[in-house]
Amino acid sequence: MWAEYAKASQSANLLLAETSSYWGRYYYSTRYGMNSVKRDEIFGPNVTGGNWAFRNHTYTAGTNNYMIPKINEYFVRNSVNATIGVGYIMVPLFTVEEVLFNKAEANNALNNTADAITDLNSYAATRIVNYNPASHRITEAKIKSYYGTGDIQEGILKTILDFKRAEFAQEGMRWFDILRHKITVTHYTTTGEVIEVNESDPRRVLQIPESAGLSGVEQNPR
Repeated sequence: MWAEYAKASQSANLLLAETSSYWGRYYYSTRYGMNSVKRDEIFGPNVTGGNWAFRNHTYTAGTNNYMIPKINEYFVRNSVNATIGVGYIMVPLFTVEEVLFNKAEANNALNNTADAITDLNSYAATRIVNYNPASHRITEAKIKSYYGTGDIQEGILKTILDFKRAEFAQEGMRWFDILRHKITVTHYTTTGEVIEVNESDPRRVLQIPESAGLSGVEQNPR
């Protein structure tokens, strides 16, 4: 499954890039992985009323650490007999799924809500286990009921963001939506501390390297 995700022969992959990286061996580590609570949050109930196929493909990478096989590493040895080398991966930089989500969001922003819902149904039909249009088809009424809103555009946007969160789990794509839509992020530490990072929190901005201070550049506030 690792190898299949980034194959050039996969019609869903529109742009692939090779790079030296150890992402393939660390993206599902305990630092970046999903525990059972986060897995159930991402791949739990959804507006279709059906079950995500993703949940059937979550594998354990240690105790209470779940991941979806996506990024496959190709290790290149420094020489034939060497035990050290460099890891390489193929990364899907642009996919049909992302295009479809962007199209749905654009339709929604233009108030073409019927077209946006059609886009979402096109996606759901390929991701819901035993998809049945009679029971799983997304409608305006379903969206309003599921998200508890009378604003269909707000409901559609929430649907898109939830679908993207599931589709791109452990790829880092969620961060762009968090920034664009000013979503508050909540972290729960192993000691029970709750850390909330809202849209104005300075920690959302990457820190300038300390070395830049040699040129008089001040670091970002924290």
